[in-house]
Order: sequence, then C-alpha cells, then structure tokens
Amino acid sequence: MIHKIVKVAQREYLDSARSKTFIISLLLTPVLIAGIILINRKMPGMARDLPQPSLRKVLITDHTQLLAPNIKTILDEHNQANPKHQIQIEETSPGEDLERVMQNAKEKVRNGQFDLYIILDRDIITASGLIRIYSQAKSNIAEFRFVDGMKNHVRQAVKQHRCEILNISPESFTDLNRYIHSEQYDVASTAGDKKVNESEMMTKMMMPFAFLFMMFMGIFVMGQQVLTSLVEEKNSRIIEVLLSVLTPFELMAGKILGLAAIGLTVISIWSATIYAVAFWQGIQFSIGWEIVPYFLVYYILGFLLLNAILAAMGSICNTNKEAQSLLSPVTILCVLPMVLWFFLAQNPNGTLAIILSFIPPITPMIMMLRIAASPDIPALQIAASILLLLVSVPVVMWLAAKIFRTGILMYGKRPGLKEILLWLRQS
Repeated sequence: MIHKIVKVAQREYLDSARSKTFIISLLLTPVLIAGIILINRKMPGMARDLPQPSLRKVLITDHTQLLAPNIKTILDEHNQANPKHQIQIEETSPGEDLERVMQNAKEKVRNGQFDLYIILDRDIITASGLIRIYSQAKSNIAEFRFVDGMKNHVRQAVKQHRCEILNISPESFTDLNRYIHSEQYDVASTAGDKKVNESEMMTKMMMPFAFLFMMFMGIFVMGQQVLTSLVEEKNSRIIEVLLSVLTPFELMAGKILGLAAIGLTVISIWSATIYAVAFWQGIQFSIGWEIVPYFLVYYILGFLLLNAILAAMGSICNTNKEAQSLLSPVTILCVLPMVLWFFLAQNPNGTLAIILSFIPPITPMIMMLRIAASPDIPALQIAASILLLLVSVPVVMWLAAKIFRTGILMYGKRPGLKEILLWLRQS
C-alpha cells in the first residue's frame, strides 16, 4: 500500500512540477519580488518626474491680511528653484462680500482658471485656524504632491510670522526644532552592548507575519489544487481508471503527499529568493533557524489535515462551482489568522492566541505566528498542539477516506449532509 501511495505522490508532484504554469510562476516569483523592492526604492524619484503642468495658479483669501506677502516670498524661492514647475498666486480683494468672493473663486476653479482656492482663517496664526482648500479633486500623485506642497508653503509662512511675533529668527526656530537622533543598545547581547539596528528591528517585527504567510500559502493556497484536481479527474472519468488499480485511500493519500511536497518546494524557493534579495539590498535579519524544524512539523501535519478535508469535499463535487461554494467556510477560517496576525503577534501568550492554537485546521498557522513572535511560548503548549495534530490527522483522514470512497464515484446531484453522515456510519 505504501508503495502505491508513494507512486501516486510522485506522479502528482511531477505532473504539477512539469506544468508550464507552475514553472512560469516559479520563475516569475524572484523577478516580481526584486521588481517590487526596486520600484519601492525608486518611487520617490519617479513621483518627482511625473508629468505635470508647467504653471499652476492659486487664488487665496487671507483673512489675517498678514500672510500673503510671506507666501509670495516663499513661492518666489520655489519658482527660482523649479523653473519648470511655476506657481502663480493671486489674492482676492479685501472688503468684498465673502460669500460672493467664495462663489466666484469656486467657479473659477471649476472652469480651470485656477488650480486651487485657499482660504486662511483669521486666527490661523495665534490659534487653531484652518487652511481651507478648494480644488477639483483628482486622484493622481502629481495633484496630491502639488496640494501637499501648497499646504507646506502656507505652514512655512505661518511659522515665519509666529517667529516675528515672538522676535525669533526663522533660523533660530529651525535650530530649536532640529531633529534629535538617538541610538539604542541591546544589553542582553552576548557581544556586549550591541547597537540596535532599527531596520533589523522592523524586520524582526514582520518575521511572525512572514512565517504565517508562508504557512498559509503552503497549506491552504497550494492545497486547493487537491480539490480542483479531483473535480477535473472526476469529470473526465480518469478517476475510474485510477481506482481500478488503487484503493480510494491510496489515491487520496498519494495526491495529498504529492501536493504537500510541491508546496514545500515552492515555499523553499520563495524563502531563498526573499533571503537573497534582502542580502542584495543590505537588509540584515536573523531568521532564527531553530524555528525551521517547527515549521516543517506544523506544515506537514497541517497540510495532511486540511487537505484531507479538501479531498473529501472535492470527492462529492461535480463542478468547480460546487467546490468553491463548499470552500467558502474553510477559506474564512483559514484567513482568520491573517486578519488577526498583528494583535496575536503583540499578544502571543494571550487568551485568544491560546484558544485559536487548539482549533486544528488553523493550529499550524497560529502556532508558527506565536513561535516566531515570542521565543517564550510554553513548551507544554507547543507539545500539546503537535499532539493534537498527531491525533487529528489520522482521525480526519479516516473520516475523509470514508467520504472519498463513496463520493468519488458518484455523479449527478451533490449529496446532502444526511447522506454524507450515512456514509460515515458505514463500516
């Protein structure tokens, strides 16, 4: 029996590994990861180089009657530094009816005569007055940068006037407001007081999510192939040929083991790619190799458990549409750790984390998140979760095999819950 299961696993693995789709996706992954990192690094420069109008017009109503000259001076400096991106400012006449002025200004913005209309509240210098901006809101980066830049110019003018009131030079204010750098040291380091690298700390904070994501992709996303493969083979009647030389359990177990190996292959390649790209970009982080054995144990047990359930589901479905409708509750359950990951990573020993650790389908994901987040997870909980999976896997596979044995050869209407329960009662 074991020999036949291994043969089915080899066939499933090679069929998947040799497919053009698999090879292309596998080769594209490193390219996409490297591309995303490069784009993120070059994004600020790309945003600056975006095409935008050479002249922008801004209409302003200054209720303070003090800031407009400062703003014009600041914009003159901007225009000298940016000859291709000029900003022209005009001020509304004082003493006019405000409501009429606002309506006329908004109409000019709507007609494209001006890009922005700005109102400065009377108490913006001394209290909590606002900068009110009216524009044709356009959801593009160039427009966002222009509006954000005008806000900064106005704020700079307000700061300069506040400095004049307090008899402080703008240079002195800048000096007083200068950023104070800090350094953090790890007193627990065996190499003495080691300086803490902030980017390395951020990477460590994201490490729990990385392990959770890999576990999710390996168990659930890759495991869905079991379901789709069974539905396709059932519809093409290939399943009948296979069952003429195999028992239903041998076929089910072989498929699950073969796709588990495929998932492990993909995870290994993705992990190596991420590590290589991080090394290339000079991002240093310690993976914590002591976690890897836990990952392998939880991955194998989790894949066997969840995909036995998916195999049973696939055996009773006649179309992919039916399979997807049955898959929805399982999807919600498996996505739950992804939704709660940040809270769980901050509270790896909290009540919610402990409870979720003992719900078998998501036990591997939750436990890997907890172990990566904190090295102080009680050993008893780790042992108990592994024991729970060791007990659950054979039980679930036995029940799944009973459903699989009958359901895989049934066609037509999908069986109901009562019929499935009847199959489980049969010896």
